[in-house]
Amino acid sequence: AGQGMATIEPRRKPDSDNRAYRLIQLDNALDCVLISDPETQTAAAAMAVAAGQLQDPPEVQGLAHFCEHMLFLGNKKFPGESDFDSFCAQSAGYSNAWTSLDRTVYHFMLAHDRLYDALDRFSGFFSAPLFLEDLTDRELNAIDSENNKNLQEDSRREFQLWRSTSKDGHPVQRFGTGNYKTLHDMPLESGTNIREHLLRFWGQNYSANIMKLCILGRENLDTLESWVRSLFSDVPNNNIEPLRGVLKDDDPFNSAWKSMYHIVPVKERRKLVLYFPTDSTYPNFRQKPTRFLSHCLGHEGPGSILSLLKKKGWATDLGAGTATQSTHFALFEVSIKLTEEGMPHYEEVIDFVFQYINSCLRGTNNEERRRIRHECEMLEELNFRFRNRVREDQYTEQLACNLTRYPREEVLCGPDLFYDPLDFDAVDALIDRHFNSKNLRIDLVAPLADQPVDGDTEWTEETWYKTKYVRRDISPDLLARWSDRSIKCHPDLHLPRANPYTPEQWELKGNLQSSTTPTKVIDTDTVQAWHVLDTTYGVPKASVRIQLSSFVGEKCARKAVSLRMLLELIQEVTNEEAYDAEEAGFGFFI
Repeated sequence: AGQGMATIEPRRKPDSDNRAYRLIQLDNALDCVLISDPETQTAAAAMAVAAGQLQDPPEVQGLAHFCEHMLFLGNKKFPGESDFDSFCAQSAGYSNAWTSLDRTVYHFMLAHDRLYDALDRFSGFFSAPLFLEDLTDRELNAIDSENNKNLQEDSRREFQLWRSTSKDGHPVQRFGTGNYKTLHDMPLESGTNIREHLLRFWGQNYSANIMKLCILGRENLDTLESWVRSLFSDVPNNNIEPLRGVLKDDDPFNSAWKSMYHIVPVKERRKLVLYFPTDSTYPNFRQKPTRFLSHCLGHEGPGSILSLLKKKGWATDLGAGTATQSTHFALFEVSIKLTEEGMPHYEEVIDFVFQYINSCLRGTNNEERRRIRHECEMLEELNFRFRNRVREDQYTEQLACNLTRYPREEVLCGPDLFYDPLDFDAVDALIDRHFNSKNLRIDLVAPLADQPVDGDTEWTEETWYKTKYVRRDISPDLLARWSDRSIKCHPDLHLPRANPYTPEQWELKGNLQSSTTPTKVIDTDTVQAWHVLDTTYGVPKASVRIQLSSFVGEKCARKAVSLRMLLELIQEVTNEEAYDAEEAGFGFFI
């Protein structure tokens, strides 16, 4: 291995995983994880580059995304404009890519016996792309069409709104998708050529030392390694820092961003989102303190915020966790789907969230919090040990991204496992610093008629998606109320109870032989039941299907709809109990 980096294996892999792994680093500092799976029918690979939308020049917004598109349109060795896409399609596969705030990920999947030829073409993306000028106009139209398709998607509109309203001049504020105006008209007006920008962007931000490659194939590890070394060693290494030009200490979330935003959606929906900016969670992957907070805030069992809101008829769904993650910052969100009845009570809903944070998360004794954390540790360990396989392309994409975030020996388990005991003094400090009313942004998404604003209020339009919104300061009274820890917590709010479904016995029973035919274990006039033992995959999992035969729903449309409503009601009333079961790996569907 180059530059003194030893060839190693991942520190841990799931018990259920019989594939072979190897981690290598080339002489040009490109890191790679190799996966040999002799039984796979498909091969896959992914490359994650630590460059993204945050590095778009302000005068050419969307350039990182445009660069991603152009890399598919020919390189020095394979100059054909659609060579790679066509090759993958003709090999029973496909290729794709995506660009986020701080990375760009390219990936493909195809028949296992076409892997070498695919890698030969793929490597040219990163060693010698052509950026042919006669293809830029066509691809600009593709970018513009992609953006036009997105204009009516509320999730994208809301995502861009919090970006556009961040601190003036900060890279977060830019328009990451880009369109014809930002990638053609604006550069033309300034007397520059888009190809010049592409070449400069690729040269300044693409470098082997910030690239992470993952390859999965049938071949043995030595063969895969020889392929990587022969095909990817000429990727230039410019020894650049990830996110070159983006300052770590430049906070994009100023006091104006931390306000109340009334937002009108395209589709009819009512949603309350509380944003809490935090430091990036990746450096503290060993403890993962925000995972403890998201587990409790997003819980749906007795004592949860959602349970209380459902009793009041104010909300139907709640999610909590770090939804946006970057190298330099993260956004923790509490997103609540409100009912029409809940809309007028949105301030009281926020009351309950802060009561839970201040009294349950912050005010509960450490013994109770350790019990919950220990439960999470056990379930994550169990999930990791007996993890289901995911599709090859998704797996290589995931591991390439993991290499950009975690120490390379932790590539398989870095995002999932809890390595160290949680320091609850540090958790309290995290809550005090970030989960308070002074570090809060509120988005209230609802139709115009439901928005609690005056009729003569002047609405603003966001630049790129034309989203209508009004920004207001959060009143001092509300800020004081939400930071007051002396306010008595609602009696129905408390931390999650002990999960009765957490398994106590983890070891698989040995000497059990799979059977090929089901055995009838119950046979009465009303019930027949069969069982088949399958030890093929060596995982402690079962699939149970119970069928109740009734022809009531077939007699008329009214009865069919009534039956459907009955099933939905059963699913809803059992949700609190089923949530604990689902946390422990028991799926429950009607």
